[in-house]
Amino acid sequence: MNVTTTGYVDPGFKRAAEAFRANCANGVECGASLCVYADGRRVIDVAGGYRDLARTKPWLPSTKVNVYSTTKGIISLLLAVLIDKNMLDPDEPVSTYWPEFGAEDKHRITVRLLASHQAGLHAFARRVALEDLYNWPECVKQLERQSAAWEPGTRTAYQARTFGFLIGELIQRATGYTIADALSHYVVRPAGGDFTLGMDGDDVADIVPAPPPPGVGPAVDVRLATVLGPQTMSGGRYFTDDQQETMRAVFTNPVIPPEAANTPAWRRAVLPSSNGHSNARSIAALYDYHCRSGHYKALSPSVLRDVTEVQTARVDLSLSFPVRYGIGFTLNGSEFGPHGSAFGHRGIGGSIGFYDPMAHLAVGYAMNYWVPRVGDWPGNDLRVDGILNALYADRS
Repeated sequence: MNVTTTGYVDPGFKRAAEAFRANCANGVECGASLCVYADGRRVIDVAGGYRDLARTKPWLPSTKVNVYSTTKGIISLLLAVLIDKNMLDPDEPVSTYWPEFGAEDKHRITVRLLASHQAGLHAFARRVALEDLYNWPECVKQLERQSAAWEPGTRTAYQARTFGFLIGELIQRATGYTIADALSHYVVRPAGGDFTLGMDGDDVADIVPAPPPPGVGPAVDVRLATVLGPQTMSGGRYFTDDQQETMRAVFTNPVIPPEAANTPAWRRAVLPSSNGHSNARSIAALYDYHCRSGHYKALSPSVLRDVTEVQTARVDLSLSFPVRYGIGFTLNGSEFGPHGSAFGHRGIGGSIGFYDPMAHLAVGYAMNYWVPRVGDWPGNDLRVDGILNALYADRS
């Protein structure tokens, strides 16, 4: 396939850039961007392919796209910055900042437990439609009114949809800003990045869904296989009833089809779990600016240690495999290269952002060919795995 790539590559990082270019040329991408900082220096900043469904508009390094749960990593950076500024205490009850949250015996849930997916608030207790997610006040009220599904701290379940409302409202109460303005003020503008919750206009890449998975066996709800990928079906017979029940609650209430990200309603919404719009250049820059040791505006070493310390490593009931969570961040379980100290977040469909303090690397990858791969633990989408294998070979 004749696909043009553009951008800058340091001569010492050619293999990673070639892996990216090969993805574009081999048709496993529609459009994408990759950016890497090494020791505070931008060494890869490339883009290729197309940003539209018709494949007529070229993808540039500045092209923005919905990056799904890669957003959670950037929100976690914001949470860490506020902890560093003593505006939030991870060991305080959430209700200290957000009194209404304490209803239904939730007053003992700390910021630490909430941000590490241990609060038992992984899903909405009542049925919600996709359009309901666009109503911030109502979603927040629902979460205030419901009780925890278990004793907080005793189980782990990824808060795929609810994380953004829970942590977002907490941040709004602590700062007095909207979550979008707090993100801009404390994280994005200082780093000179471009990362927004939602988009005001149409200058954004289209999400291009991969073909749906093949026929689904009886083990797993077809809705889960569509959202989480065909691996979910093959692994379904190993899921406990508790895991399947939790997965349904999290990922089918509501189902969010990838094409929803192309609608004006989604793009206008504020969804701190799922609709950050950015590019690889900005994702990598934000991790480098706030996490690189020695940078004059970086997080203090004590706070960075705390937010990236393992809070739980249980089997996550929403995902059906063990996940190491810090305060907001996911900690490396092979998805962020070879070093266990790396942290960040990946997004369903393929995007990723992380920082590796051992290798002094900040990495951002954003794309629009949406491939559901949650069920493939350990590791990522094969596109990202190939790039990271080449990147660490370059770095060695």
